[in-house]
Amino acid sequence: MIPYENNPHFDIIYGSVKNCFGDISDSQAATILREVVLAPDEFVIDCGKEQISRREVVQRLADYTVEKYRNKDKKLAYAELLDKAAEIIKHTNDGFISEEDARERSDFMDKITKQEFEHFAALAILRIIHEEEYHELRHEILFQLQRLREINDLIRKYTRGEVNSKVSQREYESALPIYKMLKSLKTLGYGYTLSLKERISLGINHDDDEDLDSDYAYENWIKLLMLLQLRHEQNINAATVTNSINDLCHADEKVGHASTILDDINEQISELRGTLKKRRFDKSRFNMLEEVYNSDNRHYIG
Repeated sequence: MIPYENNPHFDIIYGSVKNCFGDISDSQAATILREVVLAPDEFVIDCGKEQISRREVVQRLADYTVEKYRNKDKKLAYAELLDKAAEIIKHTNDGFISEEDARERSDFMDKITKQEFEHFAALAILRIIHEEEYHELRHEILFQLQRLREINDLIRKYTRGEVNSKVSQREYESALPIYKMLKSLKTLGYGYTLSLKERISLGINHDDDEDLDSDYAYENWIKLLMLLQLRHEQNINAATVTNSINDLCHADEKVGHASTILDDINEQISELRGTLKKRRFDKSRFNMLEEVYNSDNRHYIG
């Protein structure tokens, strides 16, 4: 399953909120989604310019999600995904992996992770509303998730990301059938899938993935994300407070140290002042100490 913490695409789950409620900040979107996920139905949520019940916010998010997937040209998107995967298989197995090849591979795998995260967020929003009318859309998103994982597996198994490295003849011969297969899958169309036997032989079968089951608790998945994000924010705030306290303590130490030095000099000056009329008075030392004291004191105050 895609990782919960430290995911570079975590903010994707706030995108739907921002699109639904317009001119709001990232932090406001995060707060709204957290309340949507964790609050009871009748809880009133501050959505920028509107105060809306949690139930209505959920419905708006669900409507937006449904519209987004219905308007998406899934056939074109899948064909472009296969084309790009085939291109990367070709470029990284043509004898030499350049920096451009490695970057192309890395960017593509990052794109897959981003899409997977986005699909999970959509499934969570649809599950939160508890409406069976979205059963077909949930099935469609799960289908797309499985195809993403299969392509991701093929890239991981039949390409390497080491920059400026040579590719062996054996690697080239292993990758060539995969390149041809990806091209064939495009011609066979969006709905076509490899057989179970083919997926197992390629090592890309995800039929048993727990988080690709239609009954998987995606709403709990997003709740966990919200709690982890809250913990992360608290840790940042705690660290900020700790750093501030440390800075203050450090400043106090400096003040204390400076005060001690100034007090010592002042004490010596006082002693010298007391002996002003005495023969042992050292006027040059008195002037030097007073100059040091006044100089340090001005620096400390400034």
